Amino acid sequence: MRDFPLEIRAFAVSFVRIQGERHEADYNPDATFSREKVLTIIDEVQRAIAGLEAADREQRRAFAIHVLFRQRT
Repeated sequence: MRDFPLEIRAFAVSFVRIQGERHEADYNPDATFSREKVLTIIDEVQRAIAGLEAADREQRRAFAIHVLFRQRT
């Protein structure tokens, strides 16, 4: 990941964090989210997407290939 620009690395970090929140919401019946927390999450998602969109097209393509075909251990 260190070979990708900051915008793409920030997107990846946000994606993993937000995916964790999504799993919490989907699978934990005791999970609660305040309006403030949800708005903060939405803001983070919007910033992550905007950063990804600002990255060079070829870098976005390389990132997609990396995610789809990375070597799994």
